Amino acid sequence: MFSELDDYLSLEFLPDYWYDVGTGVASAMLICFDNAAWDALIEQCVSRPAAWQVRCAEIMDLVPHPAAEKICVKLMSTDSGDVVVAAADSLRFIPGAHFPEGAAGRLGAISADGSPPVRAVLAEVLARFSEQ
Repeated sequence: MFSELDDYLSLEFLPDYWYDVGTGVASAMLICFDNAAWDALIEQCVSRPAAWQVRCAEIMDLVPHPAAEKICVKLMSTDSGDVVVAAADSLRFIPGAHFPEGAAGRLGAISADGSPPVRAVLAEVLARFSEQ
């Protein structure tokens, strides 16, 4: 199952298609994952291109599974600000998720240089996790 999701997230998508259709297709794939597929996703998510990682992060909050938090936390450690923002945004919607240590400072730095939408998202993320 992981290879199917891997291939799907590697495709080129128009933004509207990804958000209107692609996220639903990808999350339906996640529903069918067994433990081996989740383990493969955890292991390999940080070795994929940034666009793939962003898409992966954007679907983590759509399917309740304990691995989703692990994946978001791993993706928040990447060098890409876009990936970090997407992972943090999904992490805030995962019930019981915990904010990784040191993430607030990194998100603050990304927010300072970010566009108004990025700043708004990160303000909500930081507010959600400041309650912990």
